[in-house]
Amino acid sequence: MDLNTIIWIPILTAVITTAFNVIFHFLKSRLDWFVDKKKFKREHNYNQLKELYLYLYAIVVQSEYVRYFLKKYNNINSTQKGAPFLQIEGNIRRFKDGKLTEEDIKNDITNFSKLEIANVIIEKSKFASPKLLKLAVAYRLCDHYYLKDFDNDKTKNNFQVEEVKLIYLIVQTIIKECNEFLKECDMEFDKKEMSNAIMNYKVFESNDEDA
Repeated sequence: MDLNTIIWIPILTAVITTAFNVIFHFLKSRLDWFVDKKKFKREHNYNQLKELYLYLYAIVVQSEYVRYFLKKYNNINSTQKGAPFLQIEGNIRRFKDGKLTEEDIKNDITNFSKLEIANVIIEKSKFASPKLLKLAVAYRLCDHYYLKDFDNDKTKNNFQVEEVKLIYLIVQTIIKECNEFLKECDMEFDKKEMSNAIMNYKVFESNDEDA
Protein backbone atom coordinates (compact mmCIF):
# COMPACT_ATOMS: atom_id res chain seq x y z
CA MET A 1 0.00 0.00 0.00
CA ASP A 2 1.57 3.27 -1.10
CA LEU A 3 1.58 6.55 0.83
CA ASN A 4 -1.24 8.17 -1.18
CA THR A 5 -3.55 5.25 -0.44
CA ILE A 6 -2.76 5.46 3.27
CA ILE A 7 -3.55 9.20 3.28
CA TRP A 8 -6.84 8.93 1.34
CA ILE A 9 -8.32 6.05 3.37
CA PRO A 10 -9.01 8.14 6.54
CA ILE A 11 -10.19 11.09 4.42
CA LEU A 12 -12.69 8.94 2.53
CA THR A 13 -13.78 7.31 5.79
CA ALA A 14 -14.40 10.73 7.32
CA VAL A 15 -16.36 11.91 4.27
CA ILE A 16 -18.49 8.75 4.21
CA THR A 17 -19.14 8.96 7.96
CA THR A 18 -20.11 12.63 7.71
CA ALA A 19 -22.40 11.97 4.77
CA PHE A 20 -24.00 9.04 6.59
CA ASN A 21 -24.57 11.17 9.70
CA VAL A 22 -26.10 14.00 7.65
CA ILE A 23 -28.45 11.59 5.86
CA PHE A 24 -29.31 9.79 9.10
CA HIS A 25 -30.18 13.00 10.97
CA PHE A 26 -32.13 14.29 7.97
CA LEU A 27 -34.20 11.12 7.76
CA LYS A 28 -34.62 11.04 11.54
CA SER A 29 -35.84 14.64 11.60
CA ARG A 30 -38.27 13.90 8.77
CA LEU A 31 -39.53 10.80 10.57
CA ASP A 32 -39.90 12.72 13.85
CA TRP A 33 -41.77 15.47 11.99
CA PHE A 34 -44.07 12.90 10.39
CA VAL A 35 -44.71 11.15 13.73
CA ASP A 36 -45.35 14.46 15.51
CA LYS A 37 -47.66 15.59 12.71
CA LYS A 38 -49.61 12.33 12.83
CA LYS A 39 -49.80 12.50 16.63
CA PHE A 40 -51.01 16.12 16.52
CA LYS A 41 -53.63 15.26 13.91
CA ARG A 42 -54.94 12.33 15.94
CA GLU A 43 -55.06 14.38 19.14
CA HIS A 44 -56.84 17.19 17.31
CA ASN A 45 -59.33 14.75 15.79
CA TYR A 46 -60.00 13.31 19.24
CA ASN A 47 -60.61 16.79 20.66
CA GLN A 48 -62.90 17.58 17.75
CA LEU A 49 -64.95 14.50 18.58
CA LYS A 50 -64.99 15.13 22.33
CA GLU A 51 -65.73 18.85 22.21
CA LEU A 52 -68.05 19.10 19.21
CA TYR A 53 -68.77 16.31 16.74
CA LEU A 54 -70.17 13.62 19.04
CA TYR A 55 -72.64 16.14 20.49
CA LEU A 56 -73.68 17.25 16.99
CA TYR A 57 -73.96 13.61 15.95
CA ALA A 58 -76.27 12.95 18.90
CA ILE A 59 -78.59 15.76 17.76
CA VAL A 60 -78.71 14.27 14.28
CA VAL A 61 -79.41 10.81 15.74
CA GLN A 62 -82.54 12.13 17.49
CA SER A 63 -83.81 13.60 14.24
CA GLU A 64 -83.10 10.42 12.30
CA TYR A 65 -84.76 8.25 14.94
CA VAL A 66 -87.91 10.39 14.64
CA ARG A 67 -87.78 9.78 10.86
CA TYR A 68 -87.35 6.03 11.44
CA PHE A 69 -90.17 5.95 14.02
CA LEU A 70 -92.64 7.83 11.80
CA LYS A 71 -91.91 5.55 8.86
CA LYS A 72 -92.20 2.35 10.86
CA TYR A 73 -95.28 3.09 12.96
CA ASN A 74 -97.12 5.84 11.04
CA ASN A 75 -96.12 4.98 7.48
CA ILE A 76 -94.87 8.55 7.03
CA ASN A 77 -91.98 8.70 4.61
CA SER A 78 -89.63 11.64 4.41
CA THR A 79 -86.36 12.02 2.56
CA GLN A 80 -83.21 13.54 3.97
CA LYS A 81 -83.11 16.02 1.13
CA GLY A 82 -86.74 17.06 1.39
CA ALA A 83 -86.79 17.19 5.20
CA PRO A 84 -83.15 17.13 6.33
CA PHE A 85 -83.88 17.62 10.03
CA LEU A 86 -87.00 16.60 11.96
CA GLN A 87 -87.28 18.92 14.92
CA ILE A 88 -89.45 18.22 17.98
CA GLU A 89 -91.31 21.24 19.27
CA GLY A 90 -94.09 21.74 21.78
CA ASN A 91 -95.95 24.36 23.75
CA ILE A 92 -98.19 24.66 26.78
CA ARG A 93 -101.33 26.75 26.91
CA ARG A 94 -102.35 28.12 30.30
CA PHE A 95 -104.31 30.93 31.87
CA LYS A 96 -102.13 33.58 33.44
CA ASP A 97 -103.53 36.80 34.92
CA GLY A 98 -106.87 36.07 33.29
CA LYS A 99 -105.31 35.63 29.83
CA LEU A 100 -104.59 32.54 27.75
CA THR A 101 -100.86 32.33 27.20
CA GLU A 102 -98.75 29.97 25.19
CA GLU A 103 -95.27 28.95 26.32
CA ASP A 104 -92.70 26.92 24.41
CA ILE A 105 -91.62 23.68 26.05
CA LYS A 106 -87.91 23.73 26.77
CA ASN A 107 -86.17 20.48 27.68
CA ASP A 108 -83.32 18.25 26.52
CA ILE A 109 -85.40 16.92 23.62
CA THR A 110 -86.66 20.23 22.24
CA ASN A 111 -83.21 21.77 22.70
CA PHE A 112 -81.89 19.41 20.00
CA SER A 113 -82.75 21.80 17.18
CA LYS A 114 -81.38 23.09 13.88
CA LEU A 115 -80.38 26.42 15.36
CA GLU A 116 -78.69 24.66 18.28
CA ILE A 117 -76.50 22.83 15.76
CA ALA A 118 -75.45 26.07 14.08
CA ASN A 119 -74.87 27.94 17.35
CA VAL A 120 -72.74 25.17 18.86
CA ILE A 121 -70.61 24.92 15.72
CA ILE A 122 -69.98 28.67 15.77
CA GLU A 123 -69.36 28.72 19.53
CA LYS A 124 -66.81 25.90 19.24
CA SER A 125 -65.49 26.93 15.85
CA LYS A 126 -61.90 25.92 16.64
CA PHE A 127 -63.02 22.28 16.63
CA ALA A 128 -65.09 22.53 13.43
CA SER A 129 -63.83 21.93 9.92
CA PRO A 130 -63.79 25.04 7.71
CA LYS A 131 -66.60 23.55 5.63
CA LEU A 132 -68.84 22.91 8.62
CA LEU A 133 -68.18 26.37 10.04
CA LYS A 134 -69.06 28.09 6.76
CA LEU A 135 -72.31 26.13 6.52
CA ALA A 136 -73.23 26.95 10.13
CA VAL A 137 -72.67 30.69 9.74
CA ALA A 138 -74.71 30.73 6.54
CA TYR A 139 -77.49 28.70 8.16
CA ARG A 140 -77.74 31.00 11.17
CA LEU A 141 -78.27 33.94 8.82
CA CYS A 142 -80.99 32.14 6.87
CA ASP A 143 -82.67 30.98 10.07
CA HIS A 144 -82.97 34.60 11.14
CA TYR A 145 -84.78 35.60 7.94
CA TYR A 146 -86.59 32.62 6.42
CA LEU A 147 -89.79 32.99 8.51
CA LYS A 148 -89.95 36.78 8.30
CA ASP A 149 -92.34 38.61 6.01
CA PHE A 150 -90.86 40.53 3.11
CA ASP A 151 -92.43 42.94 0.68
CA ASN A 152 -91.02 40.70 -1.99
CA ASP A 153 -92.30 37.10 -1.64
CA LYS A 154 -89.42 35.88 -3.78
CA THR A 155 -86.91 36.97 -1.14
CA LYS A 156 -88.71 34.99 1.56
CA ASN A 157 -88.88 31.95 -0.72
CA ASN A 158 -85.17 32.21 -1.47
CA PHE A 159 -84.33 32.18 2.25
CA GLN A 160 -86.60 29.16 2.77
CA VAL A 161 -84.92 27.26 -0.06
CA GLU A 162 -81.47 28.11 1.31
CA GLU A 163 -82.50 27.12 4.86
CA VAL A 164 -83.47 23.59 3.76
CA LYS A 165 -80.39 23.21 1.56
CA LEU A 166 -77.96 24.37 4.25
CA ILE A 167 -79.30 22.16 7.05
CA TYR A 168 -79.18 19.23 4.62
CA LEU A 169 -75.50 19.92 3.91
CA ILE A 170 -74.77 20.43 7.61
CA VAL A 171 -76.35 17.10 8.59
CA GLN A 172 -74.44 15.30 5.83
CA THR A 173 -71.17 16.90 6.87
CA ILE A 174 -71.65 16.01 10.54
CA ILE A 175 -72.35 12.35 9.75
CA LYS A 176 -69.44 12.03 7.32
CA GLU A 177 -66.79 13.96 9.27
CA CYS A 178 -67.69 12.42 12.62
CA ASN A 179 -67.08 8.94 11.20
CA GLU A 180 -63.87 10.09 9.51
CA PHE A 181 -62.52 11.37 12.84
CA LEU A 182 -63.58 8.17 14.61
CA LYS A 183 -61.61 6.21 12.03
CA GLU A 184 -58.54 8.44 12.45
CA CYS A 185 -58.67 7.82 16.20
CA ASP A 186 -58.95 4.03 15.74
CA MET A 187 -62.43 4.06 17.23
CA GLU A 188 -65.59 2.31 16.04
CA PHE A 189 -67.07 3.97 12.97
CA ASP A 190 -69.65 3.24 10.28
CA LYS A 191 -68.20 2.73 6.79
CA LYS A 192 -71.52 3.31 5.06
CA GLU A 193 -72.14 6.56 6.92
CA MET A 194 -68.65 7.75 6.13
CA SER A 195 -69.20 6.93 2.47
CA ASN A 196 -72.75 8.16 1.80
CA ALA A 197 -73.28 10.60 4.72
CA ILE A 198 -76.66 9.00 5.52
CA MET A 199 -77.56 7.71 8.99
CA ASN A 200 -77.53 3.92 9.30
CA TYR A 201 -80.78 2.76 10.93
CA LYS A 202 -79.64 -0.81 11.60
CA VAL A 203 -78.84 -0.05 15.23
CA PHE A 204 -82.53 0.79 15.82
CA GLU A 205 -83.66 -2.68 14.72
CA SER A 206 -83.88 -5.62 17.14
CA ASN A 207 -82.17 -8.93 16.46
CA ASP A 208 -85.58 -10.49 15.78
CA GLU A 209 -86.24 -7.94 13.02
CA ASP A 210 -82.85 -8.60 11.46
CA ALA A 211 -83.58 -12.33 11.26
